[in-house]
Amino acid sequence: MISTSAIIGFIIAYFAFFIFLSYRLTGGYDQTKPGFLVANRDAGFWESSLAAGASWVLGMSLFASAGFGYNMGWAGLFWFLIPQTLSMFVFAWLSNSCNQRIPEGYTISGFIRDTYGRKVSTIYQFGLSLISLGFIVLTFTALNKLLTILEVDYIPLITGLVALGTVMYALKGGLKTNLITGSLQMVFMLAFCALLLAVAFATGGYDHLVAGINGKLNYTNLFDPKLMTTYAVAVALTSLAGVVGNQSYYQKSFSQQKTGTNARSFMLGGIFFAIVPLCLGTIGMMAYGAGIELKDATTAHLAWMQTNIGIAAIIVFAFVVLNCASNALDSQCNAFGAMLAHDFNKDEKQSVWKSRLGIVAIAIVGWALSTLNLDLAFIFLTYGAIRISLFIITIMAVRTTWLTSAGIFASVIVLAPITLYLNQSGMKMEAALLGFFIPPIAAVLISQAQKRLKTVS
Repeated sequence: MISTSAIIGFIIAYFAFFIFLSYRLTGGYDQTKPGFLVANRDAGFWESSLAAGASWVLGMSLFASAGFGYNMGWAGLFWFLIPQTLSMFVFAWLSNSCNQRIPEGYTISGFIRDTYGRKVSTIYQFGLSLISLGFIVLTFTALNKLLTILEVDYIPLITGLVALGTVMYALKGGLKTNLITGSLQMVFMLAFCALLLAVAFATGGYDHLVAGINGKLNYTNLFDPKLMTTYAVAVALTSLAGVVGNQSYYQKSFSQQKTGTNARSFMLGGIFFAIVPLCLGTIGMMAYGAGIELKDATTAHLAWMQTNIGIAAIIVFAFVVLNCASNALDSQCNAFGAMLAHDFNKDEKQSVWKSRLGIVAIAIVGWALSTLNLDLAFIFLTYGAIRISLFIITIMAVRTTWLTSAGIFASVIVLAPITLYLNQSGMKMEAALLGFFIPPIAAVLISQAQKRLKTVS
């Protein structure tokens, strides 16, 4: 459909532009640890809001949201969209506490190390690294799937070029580069969604939306028992835990410590994010209402665009996916690089170099795993099982003094693997409920028992 040489040429031009922007606008940010890791702590409101929203648009938002709309209608889309957006709002509330308790912070795992010791911080460093890797693999796998639909040749080469181009601009300005490029990428995604919905409703989309509002499975009840047990609980709890379990957002919060705009920027970023899956999920419902038959529901929006607009719309959407993949890689590479440069480095003069090393390393691993072309839901729920176990514990660790090192360590080290096992065994609802509620309860009980034993002794 599209020649490989044309795609490669466009990718080269795309990244040449962003590399130029990075070198033009981030001068000086690559000289010091605060500059490279947290943008000198003076990030602006709009660039932070737009970049935060862009960093939360992943492969699930670009593809699975359309599938949820097609198969499960408004009810299925609700259980993905609302918790995902609330996740950003929860972090907006938490970010104020983070900035107050960690005034010169770089990583949440560094705070955990200083407060709860090396054993607990090792769990966080391992978990946060896997979560960042999962974000990268999820979004690059989505890019893989789109290129497959477009019948493009040499897909690993093309996705490898995307990874290479992203790393080349990320290496210059660190987090500041991500704020600048992420802002532009989010603006484009918002413009695409507005135009797509305008065209959809102008071409009979409203009637198709009404016809497809309940989806293929005809869910008319938000709390339908089958919907709740097979999908809603697992996806909702995993989505809600998302931002709190992601180092890149702590990094963005610390970057606003001088401006004090962090809470407002994450709230607005959540709204920016929500527009994308809401738009694509709506198109998914329209596709079902229009009678489009599909083997893979996650391509519902592509099928609708092909039928009603033509290949040009899919090409433009491919540009959206490129923006998303590049931003996800950039933000998560910076997050991993910050942990390597801060948590495992005593010489501040080497911080920029070690962060760059981390950026390159996780980009290579993430790209390599994405070539396996795994199922998007499998990737999402696998790394989600890790972050869900840390969600409430992290909030308590930052905002309270209820927990001890032994309480956190014992609860997570035992229950997180069980959560992952249940998830991989197909017991997704049970895994989500156990991972979300039991680790924090166990951590509090163990911590309080330990404190009482110390008091008695």
